[in-house]
Amino acid sequence: IVACSWFAIGKYLAKSSDTGQGWLQGHYLELPDGSSIDYAEVNGAYQYVTSLHYAVSSTVLGSLSINPTNSYERVFTVCCLVVGFVIASMLVSSLSSWLVQRQMLRQEKVATMLTLRQFLRENVVSTGLASRVYQHV
Repeated sequence: IVACSWFAIGKYLAKSSDTGQGWLQGHYLELPDGSSIDYAEVNGAYQYVTSLHYAVSSTVLGSLSINPTNSYERVFTVCCLVVGFVIASMLVSSLSSWLVQRQMLRQEKVATMLTLRQFLRENVVSTGLASRVYQHV
C-alpha cells in the first residue's frame, strides 16, 4: 500500500504540487555509459520497484537516494516514519513484556521448588520419594 501510494503521489500529484515536480521528475538514474535519465523515463517496473524500496526504507528508518521533492511527498514521508516508529515501538514493547513475563514465571517456579525442597527436608522424606516428586513438578 505504501509503495503504491508513493508511486501515485509522484506520478499523479507532482504537477499540481508546490514545486511542480515529484520524485519521478526530481531524481536521475545513472546509466552504465555515464549518462543519466529522469526516473519518469525508465520503465514502470523499475519505477514500482523503486517505490517499493522507498516504502520499506521509509517505514523502518532506512535510507535511500530518493527524497521527497514536494509537500505532498514530504507529508507522506513523515506519516510513514511515524507509523514505522509506532510499529517498532509496539514490537519492542511486546517483546519486553514477553521477556518479563517469562522471567516472572521462572522466578515463581524457582520459589515453588525451594518451598517444596524445604518441605521435603523438614518432613524427612526419603531421597527416592523426593526425586519422584521433583520429576512430577
